Amino acid sequence: MTFEEFKQKLDVAATEEMVKAAFASFYNLPYDTTHRHDLYTPQILFEFKTDKNFNNLKARATVLAQSLYYIRRLKFIEVEVPIPFFICLADKNEATITETRKWANYYSNDSYDWERPASKPDPKPSCKGAANRQPTCL
Repeated sequence: MTFEEFKQKLDVAATEEMVKAAFASFYNLPYDTTHRHDLYTPQILFEFKTDKNFNNLKARATVLAQSLYYIRRLKFIEVEVPIPFFICLADKNEATITETRKWANYYSNDSYDWERPASKPDPKPSCKGAANRQPTCL
């Protein structure tokens, strides 16, 4: 797939699954969702959305918090799977990437309600404040 074809697929993506499929195809990523998250490699965990504004702090914080639920699950439950070095949040318009280790204080913190669904993360203000650190935008 060329970069132009990748952009075309993203332009017409109407669902999160279409965005995920475009990224998986363009980057030749294994399409493994065994652990109930989007795409995973030992190097990077991807969390996809259809159309979010990652420049909006609340939107970025919510999606980042969701990915931290998945990182916590990898660390404490799915122990045979290594924690990836990076987290990538992506939609049809943009992507942002950050180092996983920068968020260890959050995903290792037992004071958050980790029993909530990952898509509805703990609303504590400190969870939302996590995204104040600027990840690198692609």
